[in-house]
Amino acid sequence: MKRIPFILIFAFTALFIGCGEDEGPTAPPISAPSHLSATVLSHDQVQLHWADNSLNESGFNIERAPGGTTSWARIGSVGYDTTAFIDQSLSEGTKYRYQVKAFRSDGESDPTEFVEVRTPSIAPTDLTAEQDQDNLLQINLSWNDISGVETGYEIQRKYGRDFETIDTLDADATSYQDEGLVPNVAYQYRVGAMLDSVTHDSSWSNEASAITAVLTPNPPSNLEATTSHINPNQVRLDWLDNSSNETGFVIQRCIPQEVDWAIIDSVGANRFNYTDYGLETETTYNYRIYAYNEHGASTCSNVAEATTPEGPPIAPTNLRTDTLQLAYNRVVLIWDDNSDDELWFNIQRRVEPNRWEDLDQVDADIVTYIDNSVAQSTTYQYRVNAENNVDASEWSNILAVTTPPGPPSPPRDLQAEAMGLDRIRLTWRDVSGNEDNFLIERKAEGEDEFFEHALTEENSMYYLDTGLEAETWYAYRVRAINVEFTSDPSDADSAQTWSLTVFVDDFESDPLDQPPDDPAWRTMEVGNSWIQVSGQMSHGSTKSVRLHDEIETNSWCRLTLNHRQTQRAVASCWLYIPANSYLGVWGADNAPNNVVTFQIQFNRDNTFFVRNGPGPFLELGGDSYPIDQWFHLEIFYDTETSQYDVAFSGVTVVEDRNFQVADHRPEVMLIFTTFTGDASLLDGYMDDVSVTILTDEEESLGPFTEMPYDEVEGAIRITDTPVILQAK
Repeated sequence: MKRIPFILIFAFTALFIGCGEDEGPTAPPISAPSHLSATVLSHDQVQLHWADNSLNESGFNIERAPGGTTSWARIGSVGYDTTAFIDQSLSEGTKYRYQVKAFRSDGESDPTEFVEVRTPSIAPTDLTAEQDQDNLLQINLSWNDISGVETGYEIQRKYGRDFETIDTLDADATSYQDEGLVPNVAYQYRVGAMLDSVTHDSSWSNEASAITAVLTPNPPSNLEATTSHINPNQVRLDWLDNSSNETGFVIQRCIPQEVDWAIIDSVGANRFNYTDYGLETETTYNYRIYAYNEHGASTCSNVAEATTPEGPPIAPTNLRTDTLQLAYNRVVLIWDDNSDDELWFNIQRRVEPNRWEDLDQVDADIVTYIDNSVAQSTTYQYRVNAENNVDASEWSNILAVTTPPGPPSPPRDLQAEAMGLDRIRLTWRDVSGNEDNFLIERKAEGEDEFFEHALTEENSMYYLDTGLEAETWYAYRVRAINVEFTSDPSDADSAQTWSLTVFVDDFESDPLDQPPDDPAWRTMEVGNSWIQVSGQMSHGSTKSVRLHDEIETNSWCRLTLNHRQTQRAVASCWLYIPANSYLGVWGADNAPNNVVTFQIQFNRDNTFFVRNGPGPFLELGGDSYPIDQWFHLEIFYDTETSQYDVAFSGVTVVEDRNFQVADHRPEVMLIFTTFTGDASLLDGYMDDVSVTILTDEEESLGPFTEMPYDEVEGAIRITDTPVILQAK
């Protein structure tokens, strides 16, 4: 208890005596309490707490007012140093305000700040929980409604660790039925009154508990029985499992005309389907099921009825072939029909060892089939079954048939390729194993039909057709033949014999400032030399080719033409050679090292030389070719005589000149080249280059040889020697 020390009282007394009788001491003011709080203890009790801030109070007055008002009334007092008070005269569900003042004989302090609370409703009492006698999975709750102000009740249940709200009720309720519970489980309950809230406002009632009974299973329901045309000898059952404590289910079956139900099978717990096998087709069956456990059996489910559908037909037997009608392209099948309800028969075929494939279908009652899609000398296997709207029967016996030999297979991949002015070479693939010859059929340009043209031996895969017209199209096809049969023709192919014009180029389609674009041209440049299509100088058109060579040691440029081999032809071009320039036109063969066969050299002093190989030059004098102007150069050559002539603008300047090496095949290349000289610049222009055959005399192609061609089974590759360069 907080009091003033004695020494201070003595001091105050002495002071009072010394001051005279007409003035007494002045007491200090009373400090107001603070930090008032209110705790609701029950529907009729509230506990208050505050802080004592004074040293000389005589006690504390507690005041109360109805909630929301300031009509304060003192409801009690406590002595000095007391900081708590319990108000025990309250009504349930009512709002109250509180404030506290310190007091002594000479007055009161200011009040604390007020606090406001509301008392709860009175909790229900005497809660009981009992299992329902009719529904053993239901627990019935009851209680006493003590409150007069509640707005509802909150029901909580616990069968694990924590209570959970399961429902709310209206005011004045005194009972509740908890349904759909789990058997053999202990449940705890409590109830609270609510006041203007969706959760309880009062304290909880007492707790009550009850245990659901151990039961026999609930009966299954919604039993359905279904059939399928795919499996006409079975019925599928489906049901709803309504229990959680069954050991299993018992399936019963009967035929409607019979009285007794027979147990046909049982299944374990938690099953919801079953299939009944081995039934008769077109028969009605009734089914029912019940659940069971160690306490007994449930009542039976509803009765489900199903009628099995019609079954598949009986399989055909004795599948065989008519040997008298067997041919290389035909197999005749025969079988015995054992059913009277099939709609069609399915025929399948396989070529060993591949899988079975659907071949065809025939209508009911038909017992023969002709397979016209067979190949000769091949073994096939067949089988047949019958089918109706329900299903297909089992397969018949398997029949193996080998077709006899027939006509040879037609050749494949026929290719026709021109090999000269008067000849075309044919190659093909031999894919038959029983031909005696190959028949070549041909039609020339302008003809409407193919005519028999030649025969080759068996296993051959090429033919050289000679004596043809130049620049003419010929079409070919090939058949394989033997003593009995002629195959269908191969796909046709055609080729055109060579033209008299081997090569021609006027450079008009080439881009400017680039080397010639034709793949027959090949450029070679050394030092600062270059070759390009030019628009500065041309002969009768807009473009020519310029060969330019800066004066530099070992500097030159060359333009090489690769063209088809010819026997007797003229190589020609137009040239423009400025003064003080060097330019050469060479010929070279297709032998190793590209041996030079002739060389025409145009010199800066307007002379030219002709030589062949390393031999002496033939000098034809000064001012012998046109300079600073276009002129026509022609080189006439004959590979059979190994001689050539040279003409400038129609004037022959070299005649019957021999090639350097007579046993080589010359004139596969023409070379246009500059020479290093002592002038400031070297230039030359060329235009309208051509190679033209002079006669249609037969060319020598060399012997044909045969080499293994592994990429095509049993085929041989045909090559010719030497290699032929194709014309543009």
